[in-house]
Amino acid sequence: MSQSGQSGTWDGFFYRVHTAHLEAALVPHAGKDLDAVDNVDVFVDLPDRSRRTATIITFAQVDLVMKRWAASGDAVGGRCFWLSDGLIVRDAGISNMTPSAHRAGRKRRVHANPSATRRLTGSSGQETPILKRSVSRPSC
Repeated sequence: MSQSGQSGTWDGFFYRVHTAHLEAALVPHAGKDLDAVDNVDVFVDLPDRSRRTATIITFAQVDLVMKRWAASGDAVGGRCFWLSDGLIVRDAGISNMTPSAHRAGRKRRVHANPSATRRLTGSSGQETPILKRSVSRPSC
C-alpha cells in the first residue's frame, strides 16, 4: 500500500482503506496477498454520505475467466465478458484498485443500490450487503 500513500486495516471480512476523499471496504479472498488481489468486491463511502459498490477485476483475470468460458462453452464460447457492477483495471493490488474505485464512485459509474444476496458483518457490527457474482454465469 505504500506506493499510493494509502494504508488499510482489517475489520472482520473487510480490508478498509481511508483517504481524504473516501472510505473503501474491500472483500479480498482470505489469505490473499493484498498486492496480488485481482478480483474484489468494494463498497465506497464518499464524503456526501453516498455509497457506491463495484466488483473490480484486472484485465488478466478477465482473460483467465474468458478462457475458462471458452473451454466450457459459456458466454458464447468465451467471446464476451459482462459484469453488471464491474470495473476493469490494468494492475492487480489493493493500492492500484482503490484510486479507480474512488474515481468511478465520484463519477457515479458504479452502483448506488446493490441487490444483496447475503450480508457480512464486520467487527464493528455493521452489516454490509455482498453482491451476486456475475462472473459465475455470464449472460452475454
